[in-house]
Amino acid sequence: MKEMFTMKAWRQHRRELGVVAAGSLVIVLLAGLVLWPLSAKKRRLEMLIREMSARLAQHNYGGDESTLNERKANEQRANLKLRTQWNELVSRLSVFPDQRAIANSVVGHIDYKVALHHHREKLMLKSKTVAIPMPYDLGMDETIGSDQDARKLMFQLKAINKVVDIVLDSDTKRITRIAPLPSLQHKVGDEENEAVYLEEYPVFISMEGDMESLYGLIHLFLNEGNTCIFRHMRIQSMDAGDNGLLQIDAVLSALVFTKTLDDLQWALVQAPTDLNPAGY
Repeated sequence: MKEMFTMKAWRQHRRELGVVAAGSLVIVLLAGLVLWPLSAKKRRLEMLIREMSARLAQHNYGGDESTLNERKANEQRANLKLRTQWNELVSRLSVFPDQRAIANSVVGHIDYKVALHHHREKLMLKSKTVAIPMPYDLGMDETIGSDQDARKLMFQLKAINKVVDIVLDSDTKRITRIAPLPSLQHKVGDEENEAVYLEEYPVFISMEGDMESLYGLIHLFLNEGNTCIFRHMRIQSMDAGDNGLLQIDAVLSALVFTKTLDDLQWALVQAPTDLNPAGY
């Protein structure tokens, strides 16, 4: 009787050991299937955090708020310096002091005709005073087509007036031809969102003069307030009987900045892009 009880207890003990062993095996399997991948993921995240921390520290982003505020202040000072330099550049290169007013106003055909008559008479009077003959029409037609932009014509006229007025201040012997060329537009932004920030109004002018008048002419165009962009210049000697006279053909451009930096903030956040050459 006692032996039967002992065998029964032993079998019960074996079953309990089997259950414990099976449970332990299940726990080990769960640890391998669940906990190990989680541990590996944790190690990867820790490595990523260390790499990002090192990268941020390298660029000085890992500091406290005072460090970030100092960096922000430095960026603001740099931005202010760049804006000041840009405004000074615009002021130096702008030929027309009233360019923004004209660019943002509605110019009628009659306004252009009145301005054309005014500039013709003024330049012809100066031409006679300095004894430098020049074409009366200035290369501009009084007749305006219905599809022509009077605002652009006004800027072309002002560009011609500026160029001719400077030439008449030189020792040039004669102005033989004046002709406006099609305006050029310089844009910023991508193809879908672009803005014209600069318009260029080139003028072709043909003159007669000697080397001294040529040097004087270049000097005049480089003076502050007279800045025009030399797009093209060709110099050739005339006949030997003309006392060393030169024929000087030049294309000079007047720049009109139609936008301010504040107008272009949305476009300036785009990535820098290469500009295609444009001109004559």
